[in-house]
Amino acid sequence: MLRDLPLKAVYESETDDLLRDFYIPTLFEAKSYDRAVGFFSGAMLSYAAQGLSAFVRSNGGVMRLVVGGELDDEDVDAIRQGYGLREVSEKVGRSMVEEIDRIEDDLFHTRVELLSWLVAAGRLDVKVALKRRGMFHSKIGVLRDAAGDAVVFQGSANETV
Repeated sequence: MLRDLPLKAVYESETDDLLRDFYIPTLFEAKSYDRAVGFFSGAMLSYAAQGLSAFVRSNGGVMRLVVGGELDDEDVDAIRQGYGLREVSEKVGRSMVEEIDRIEDDLFHTRVELLSWLVAAGRLDVKVALKRRGMFHSKIGVLRDAAGDAVVFQGSANETV
């Protein structure tokens, strides 16, 4: 559970390993992850694969992401493909998603396929925030576990490597 983790009140990117000290342990325990950031890169998924694997496979985790900045073309294509597969799976039924769930861990080594799989399986929703002026650049995250406990964080880190 999140409440059992030895989390610090403040993490500094210059002195702490945010991935190892914060993201991976909290993803191991979380069931949901809501994140708003200025920038996102699918490469982050492969760096956090260890925690993400437990989040998705063991915890049935679902991530909702709101981004404000540009996405690279590969990530956009992967997200679109994932939403397309999700539409097909909803028409065909749960059998497709169950088949996707059987894919071996090799999938976790390819960030584009992982990004597409997460969207297709309904484990990731990505929305782009638009503003009349400037760029949406919030940086906040909320992780929740099965007991309903939450960890809320904010800071200068985007959802990128």
